[in-house]
Amino acid sequence: MSPAKSSIIASMLSIFISCNSGINNDENEIISENSYLSISNTNNQSEVSGLENIYINVKNFTNIWKIYLVITNNQSIAFEDRILLDTTSSSDSIIYKTIWDTNLFPNGNYDLFAEIIDSTNQRIISTKSFTIINYNTLKIINNHEVSINYLINSNSGMLFSNSITHLQIEKIFDETNLKCDIQELPCGTTFSYNFFVKPESIDQPIIIEPDSNSFFLRIQNKLLVENSINSVLIQANDNIEECNNLSIQNDNQVYSLGYFNLDNDLYQQGKVEILTRYGNNTDTTKLTFFNKSILIDTLIIN
Repeated sequence: MSPAKSSIIASMLSIFISCNSGINNDENEIISENSYLSISNTNNQSEVSGLENIYINVKNFTNIWKIYLVITNNQSIAFEDRILLDTTSSSDSIIYKTIWDTNLFPNGNYDLFAEIIDSTNQRIISTKSFTIINYNTLKIINNHEVSINYLINSNSGMLFSNSITHLQIEKIFDETNLKCDIQELPCGTTFSYNFFVKPESIDQPIIIEPDSNSFFLRIQNKLLVENSINSVLIQANDNIEECNNLSIQNDNQVYSLGYFNLDNDLYQQGKVEILTRYGNNTDTTKLTFFNKSILIDTLIIN
């Protein structure tokens, strides 16, 4: 073979190898560009609430025609309400956004399914789970002179006396019971309340106040001698309420005794008396309200 022919063949072989190398590189590049779909929210957190931005993220998928997002679990919700996005696209995008109003759904876990279809009917899918946690704020006004223990759903706590509490509870979709009990006092009447909280009235305050036919009694021992107050009796004609086994020292503190029945007619006639016993002594005083709109009396024994 002549040197000229050898040179030509070597050049052709070099070109062939170079072309093959280029083709292999292109094939590797296509393989690495797999289509990808994911679901996310603004903060990339699994817990969602209120109006939540939901994103469908697309990679390496073109000629997009259909975008679909649906809740796949929780069959108790109507199917049309579980569709969060069902639309067509006229141009490709790497992110599709929709707003999920989680206030319309009970708290709990939700599985989202996303699907994107291209013009040739090929598709990619993705799933992601979220937990809805929404709250209602319940305004409770406690007009009692003592604190109240409450229970609603599985949440319990205390409402301070003469206070307004803004109680945060899990968002309700059905009638819910609020149970309230005044804290235990040395004597007198106890009060328990049951309120039925409805979703449509959640913004209306709940007012807890004592029976209008009762009054609250406090006592302060200001005796100069070391005598403790042993008992208190409230007498309205033949009706007597007793508060025994007390041991109220003369320490200048004011103690709450409790709520007692009030006969307003007898009170107006000055026929409601309070008998206080300490040692071998008994003090008798008339029931008197400093403010007739606030049925509270404080006994000062001196």
